[in-house]
Parts: sequence; structure tokens; C-alpha cells
Amino acid sequence: MNRIKKITLDPRNQNFSEVMSNGKQYVVPHFQRDYSWEEDQWDILWQDIEVVRTSRTQHFMGYLLLQTDDDREFRVIDGQQRLTTLSLLILAALSRIDALIRENGSGKEADQQRMDTWRNTYVGVLDTITMKTDAKLKLNRHNNKHFQDLSIHLDVVQQRNVLRTNRCINKCFEYFRHKFADDNGQEIARRIKDIEEGLIFTSIIVSDDINAYVVFETLNARGIHLSPSDLLKNYLLSQLAQDDRFGDENFDDFEERWSSILEQLGEREFTNFLRSQYGISHSPLPSKTDLYRSLKDKVNHSNHIFEYMIELEKSAPLYAALQNHHDEFWKDIPDAREPLELLKTFNVKAPLSLLMAAYQTYEQLDFIRLLKKIVNFSMRYNIIGNRLPNAQETLYNKMANQIVKGTGIRDVIRMIGDLYPLDETFKSDFVVKIMPSRQSTKKIMLMLRLLERHISEGDLPSSELTLEHILPYSPDDEWQEYFGRDDYLQAIDRLGNFAIMPATGNMAQESFNEKKSKLAESNYKINQHIAKYPRWDMDNLKEHQTWLARQAASLWKISELSRK
Repeated sequence: MNRIKKITLDPRNQNFSEVMSNGKQYVVPHFQRDYSWEEDQWDILWQDIEVVRTSRTQHFMGYLLLQTDDDREFRVIDGQQRLTTLSLLILAALSRIDALIRENGSGKEADQQRMDTWRNTYVGVLDTITMKTDAKLKLNRHNNKHFQDLSIHLDVVQQRNVLRTNRCINKCFEYFRHKFADDNGQEIARRIKDIEEGLIFTSIIVSDDINAYVVFETLNARGIHLSPSDLLKNYLLSQLAQDDRFGDENFDDFEERWSSILEQLGEREFTNFLRSQYGISHSPLPSKTDLYRSLKDKVNHSNHIFEYMIELEKSAPLYAALQNHHDEFWKDIPDAREPLELLKTFNVKAPLSLLMAAYQTYEQLDFIRLLKKIVNFSMRYNIIGNRLPNAQETLYNKMANQIVKGTGIRDVIRMIGDLYPLDETFKSDFVVKIMPSRQSTKKIMLMLRLLERHISEGDLPSSELTLEHILPYSPDDEWQEYFGRDDYLQAIDRLGNFAIMPATGNMAQESFNEKKSKLAESNYKINQHIAKYPRWDMDNLKEHQTWLARQAASLWKISELSRK
């Protein structure tokens, strides 16, 4: 019988003085992310300290997630940005105290005592022979030497080609040094006392790496601190760090690859990308909450990490391009641009894993064929039908898995059948469809332009047209009386109330008879159809929208799944 592994937690509420006291040492793992706080964060911290000073109440600084074997050296799993910034603030105060001592003014002995006490408590014991410090805080491989030099010299060491992250450290130090510039020793001591006693942390101390990362995930799932990309990155790098075969060059290689992926996708899209990539070959598709557990089962050894990185590198450009129809990726596949534009405009992301699998597996013609079918299905199921996406996401996951297994495109398309809204259902959804025009102008315009091309069998109308409300968006009393005061609020944003006109042809509050003559002269069949009505009221609007529904059912269909 397999025993359940225990998670040993030791949560403690501590002020800053207690966090740093009793010979404790904090070590940021060398694979952890670099120091990155900037002036906005420094300013918020200083304001929090000012609130402590003026209100005489403590301020909660959040969680520190730490791992230790001996209660003396603590690995910082989460909290390094706050600990580093507070340490830089202390160094800035020490720099001012050092200047006061060198000025030989009154209070020199007291200032020297303050200097020694704060250095030993918050910086570390300085060996006067070797001029090295047994540091209280050790940062990652990019930041540590720079930080320790600053700790020794209490000043920015002038160097060339300083890393951006170390420039952040320099600027942080200068920011807080400026705050102390006019203070004497007693004033600085009062501020440090406020920091020592007024800033409160909840330290969560765990006994091993496994516990640390389980807790880290749990905190992250509750919306605390790090981004999803940081979470996965830390896990993968922790696996590399446990393998003696990997050195700094491997960590540099990993971070370069990682940065390249993030530049293509951005932080927001990273989790969706990971799910889509995972869903190509795995079923069921995990929820976002379970994703990292699933990925850890897949990437469960340091040998697998760079293989996984290569997978992500290959897929990231495709994933990004599937959400940008202008991307150079499609220069040799121009037929993909229009269907991708529709998916992008309506923010339809559920089929991304399916489309990734199709592109990587099928010939170009079959990929385009499937892409167009998915657009038509999305129009019926998501955009007009507004149906819940859960069943659809499960379906796309199964379809992607089948594509990877070698299933042909015809059989894959047939899998849509159980969820495909048939013509009568789609038309019923369409005839009552309302789309708030102030929030959905681009969406409505694209739909009408595509419908117009289909009806007229001509070219796609220009994107420079404007959306015209037949019943005005804010009708005056005359229009309300004409259309019907009981109906006009329900009619303004119905799809049947829209026309497409040149930007110079805005008709605003003109009467229907005036609009009708302009619509009749238009080159667009949708406008001409509206112009056939003798008046504009709810009945005729509904009739026009029913006519549009028939055109839409003819345009956005999957012939293989339609029934007569």
C-alpha cells in the first residue's frame, strides 16, 4: 500500500526584524528569476512605510514561501523581490549613516553603533581582513555578486555593460538613498524601527522541495504573486538544478529559449498555450488548475526538459500566428487569413489545439479546409448560438488527439456532428440575435461584410465602411413615436437594424424615408433589401432579420453535416 506523502507546514506571522533575526540566512536559488522591481513598486513600499509611521498600525507584506532543512538557511521560493528591496532600503540607510560618520559631526559614536547593529542584523557580518560578508541574503546567479559588492561598498560600483536587472538594483538603492538624504541618525533610526516592527510577513516554511512547490502552486492558484509562466519555469529549473550534469551554460540556454517563447506569446497567453500544446496529444484536457500537475507528470526528469522546450519552441510561433491573421507566418497560405480574422475578431480560442494539430499533421489544403469548417461551426455554435464551450472544448481535444493518431480529415469533420447546430436551430438563434453595437462594432461589421459578399457574389466590401443604425442608436421623440415607443429599446441592437454605409454617409436621425432612398441607391444587397420596406417598425425589422438568417445559414454551413 502506497502511503500518502505528507506536507509539513509551519506558518508564522513575523515582523521584518523577526524574519531577519537569529543568524538566519536567505538564499535565492540561482535559477530563480532576476530582480525586476521598478519605481512603481518602490514607491508603493515607501508609502506603506509612511502609513505605518503616521497611523502606528502594522502593514501586511504578504507571504514568504521558504524551504529549510535546519531553520538557519532558508531557500526563498517566493518573496525574493520584497526581501531584496527591503535589504536595498537598509543599505541605502547605512550609506547615509556612513556619510554622517565620515562628516565627524555630533553623534558619531551613536551612528557607528547603529551602523554595526543594522549591518550585522540585515546585511551580514563583514570580515575586515578579507572584506567579504557572510551575507544574510544571497541572490541568484545574475544578481548576487552585484548585490554583495553594493553591500560592502554601500555605493554603486561603476561598471560597463551592467545587466538590466542589476541596473534595477542600482536604481532601487539610489531611490531609497534619496529618501534618507536629509535625515540624521535619529530620524533614520526611527524609520528603521517602523520597518522592523511595522512590516508583517506570513512565513510559510516547508521541509523539502516537493512540499515547497506544492504549496507554491496552491498559493498561485489562490491568486497570489507569480505568473503561470514563472510557476512552470521555476519547476523546470528546479529539476535542472538537481542534476549535477547541468551548469550555468545550460541555465543560460534555458532562459534564452524561455525568453524567446514569452516574447512571442506574452504572459497572458502562456497558460492557454501550454494547455493547447498539451491537449494536442493528451486527453482529457486538464483544467488550468490541474495543468501543472499534468505537465509535471509529462516532464518528470531533467532529461526531458530540453526535449519539452524544443516542443514549445516549435509550437509557439504557430500558436501566436493562429491568433494574428496578419502574421508573416501566413504569407504563403493567404487563404488562412480571412477565417483566422473571424476567429480573432470574435475571440474564439477553443479550437487552437485542434488547429495546431491540423497544421502540424495535414497537408495545407486539408488544414485550410478544416479551418474553414471550424469557423462555420464556431459561427453557429459560439457566435450566434452562444452555447457553453465546455462540450466543444472536449470535442476539440478529442479531434486533435485523433489527428495526431492519423485519422483522416473526413472522419475528423464528422466528429463535429453531435454538437453541430442544424439550419433550423441556427436560423432560430439568428433571428433573435442582439449584439450591443457600442461594444461589438467590429464584429457586426465583419459579419455584414461577409454576408454581403455571399449574397451579392461579389468582392468583400471595404473595411473602411461604417455601421449604420436604421432605427437610430439614440432616437429622438419623432423616431420613437414612428417606430413604436414600446419596441424601440429592444430593436436598436438587433442584427436586422444594421446597414453598412460609407463613412461620409452617416444618416443619424434622418427619417426612414430619407434613409430609404440612400439605401436603395447603395451597391449593397443588404441595404437594398431594407429599402424595399414601406416603413421601419418591429415587424419589418424581424422580417429582414429572418431573411438575413437564411443567408447566414447558407454561408456558414458544413455541408457534410447539414440535413435537408
